[in-house]
Amino acid sequence: MTVAVDGNIPFTDVLSLNVGAWFGTSADDSYVGTGDSYHELDLYAALLADLGPVTVGLKYQYYLFEGDAGDVLDDINEVGVLISSTVGPVDVIGGAYYDESADGFYFEAGVSKNIAITDRISLVPAALVSYAIDYYGVDGFNHIKVSLAAPIKLTKTATLTPYIAGNIPIDALDDLGEEDRVYGGVSLSVSF
Repeated sequence: MTVAVDGNIPFTDVLSLNVGAWFGTSADDSYVGTGDSYHELDLYAALLADLGPVTVGLKYQYYLFEGDAGDVLDDINEVGVLISSTVGPVDVIGGAYYDESADGFYFEAGVSKNIAITDRISLVPAALVSYAIDYYGVDGFNHIKVSLAAPIKLTKTATLTPYIAGNIPIDALDDLGEEDRVYGGVSLSVSF
């Protein structure tokens, strides 16, 4: 189960601050095959600059691990740079992050496309690839994530989104024995 709160504070027509929190917990003692309970709280802030065709940002994120898994996972401080844009018919994102606990770097690039089915229902296929340098024992390509979401606007402020996704380890992460994972769920977002 996960829950999140996210908000934007505009400073000017160009600059804004995105702040939020995300909490996730395992339904049972099943953290990555260890039999440990797992709770994670992420707190983040990003200063964003909307430069017209591209948005760039600087981000800080703090990861706090609880439950039995907290005994083996250190809390993490991460800083990064973000970029997003629309290129032709697709939205493009990219990020580069430094993790002080790993003393390593993590990079990702992704694409998505919002396809309107009706005024209230859309399909959003997406793909993302990641690369790591000295990131918790991983050097090289990390994984590919593919997903399909179907946002349904319930009201002007509420959207229900069923989704399915898959993480496919490649290169360095595959060499470490990580397995393919398929998961899905339903999220409800409400804006104010």
